[in-house]
Amino acid sequence: MSGAAAPRRLGPMDAYEALYEALLEEEPKVEGEAEGAEGEAEVDEEAEVGEEEAEASASSLSVTPEVLEAGVFQQVELTAKAGMAVFVPYLLIDPATGFVQNSTVVDIPAGESVTLEVLAPPRIGTMVLMVGTEGRYHWPVRDSNESWMTWMMHEGDKGDAGNGIMRVAHGENSTLDTVNHSTERGGRVSVKTVSSVRPSIASMDQGGPYSSGLLHGRIVYDRLHEITDPGLAVDVDGRAGY
Repeated sequence: MSGAAAPRRLGPMDAYEALYEALLEEEPKVEGEAEGAEGEAEVDEEAEVGEEEAEASASSLSVTPEVLEAGVFQQVELTAKAGMAVFVPYLLIDPATGFVQNSTVVDIPAGESVTLEVLAPPRIGTMVLMVGTEGRYHWPVRDSNESWMTWMMHEGDKGDAGNGIMRVAHGENSTLDTVNHSTERGGRVSVKTVSSVRPSIASMDQGGPYSSGLLHGRIVYDRLHEITDPGLAVDVDGRAGY
């Protein structure tokens, strides 16, 4: 007599095999979860590094353009990754008055930018900006008879010796703070250096390295020649030696 085979009863070994197969199927999920956890840990580490970098320091300050044209006023954008104050020790134009002033200090909140019209000095290739905590009042400064590069070589950025300046709030008719002499320096600063290049618009024998800028050597030479040439005299004294 033929018929369907009776179902086989599962024994203890069958149960163990089923459990083992189930565990094998679940292993990829466990590995995936572990990889995800490792990825989250890496993201957290990167975030921590970003937070460490986002301090009031030169590395948190971006300057655009990266290379300035020496000898002329130009728009310079300062962008801060962290809240900071920046001391700009150069001639610049107050946008409210149009007047030229010597130096300013600006506060820049994190993630924001400030644009200044700055004169890059014509005879140097590197400008110096100082970075401190937002709202900083006192800053170290070089002596009048030394360059900023010499000041840096003497570790003037430590702010423990030499001269200092203090920030002076701007008046109602201007927008940029000014600075004044101070016996206090406010401690260490972080220094941001910015390169500048003076274009040459004449040959070397015509004063090429000094031939461009707001007031360049060729203009000075031509003017001196004009006011000392008796052949061009129209004034009473002939302008010679004027």
